[in-house]
Amino acid sequence: MHEYKASITDQSGQPAALDHVRLTITMSMHGMRHESKGDMKRSGDGQYTAKLKWAMDGSWKAAVTLEKDRHKKTILTVASTNP
Repeated sequence: MHEYKASITDQSGQPAALDHVRLTITMSMHGMRHESKGDMKRSGDGQYTAKLKWAMDGSWKAAVTLEKDRHKKTILTVASTNP
């Protein structure tokens, strides 16, 4: 398992209190696609954590989906080449 942490703020720079935060990591190579996803738990003001498994080492991309009330936004992050 690998632990992921996110520090999320609103437009004014204040810690965000969200209803739901979901992390999805994916890796695509040579016709294969691996995916791991899970809910991020609130661990403090604007702080969220999750533990996910990687299927294998490689170049992974992450997407964090934020939900507040009935609004949803997905943010893509940079790729990582190591777990």
